[in-house]
Amino acid sequence: ELAAVQTALVKLSEIVVEIPELLEVQIDPLMLEISLSGGPCLVAGNARALVSLEPPNPRRLALAQYPQELEEIMILRTGQPVLVRPIRPEDEPALHRFYGRLSYQDRMWRFFSAKKEIAHSEMQWYTQIDYDREFAFVAVDNGSGQQIETVGWVVGVGDPENETVEFGLVVDPAWKGQGLGKALMKKLVECCRASGARKILGLVMSDNRPMLGLMHSMGFEAHRSPDDFDVTEVVLRLQEDPVRVSSLAL
Repeated sequence: ELAAVQTALVKLSEIVVEIPELLEVQIDPLMLEISLSGGPCLVAGNARALVSLEPPNPRRLALAQYPQELEEIMILRTGQPVLVRPIRPEDEPALHRFYGRLSYQDRMWRFFSAKKEIAHSEMQWYTQIDYDREFAFVAVDNGSGQQIETVGWVVGVGDPENETVEFGLVVDPAWKGQGLGKALMKKLVECCRASGARKILGLVMSDNRPMLGLMHSMGFEAHRSPDDFDVTEVVLRLQEDPVRVSSLAL
């Protein structure tokens, strides 16, 4: 019975998303009955909807819709095509498999922890994001024609003022050396710059030479963290500092 109610709520949510002019929906009563096949079904006794004739507010939803326009096919150095797109809630199973393929060193470098798996509650935090305030892209491969797999993952979380976005990046061991990490970072930088963020910041373990080399090639500044000598802080400035611009104008 609960599954039938959940399905009805999901379908109702899809209607709200697909029809932006919709202001109100009332279903009364909504009855749970047993169908002829013996399974539970929901029956709407009466339903009414109120729609607006005015243009819909593009920010009417609490969370932004999936930005399909950010999907992009990228060609790696080897000529291999890969789909880079914003993360979705249904990516969780593939991300669990992706994490399981990472080496001990990969997990330490990315998460500063070598835990064997990511809890479901934590993975939900990674996959169920607000596209207006967070950035997360996965590189997806279905070249085998069977199960779609995540082969790269970049995350960017901004502060409330949209001044600084902190990033995290990791690539499947089998896909390293093909330029995938740089492609994902370029995608993140492009979106952060378009959002008006002033800088991108990352904390990189000081022995992570491949990541530090990538950051250097992209113009990031690197400084040892004052709080932890084993960590290097990398920063890329996206917008001119208004204070610096004012001083130059003088």
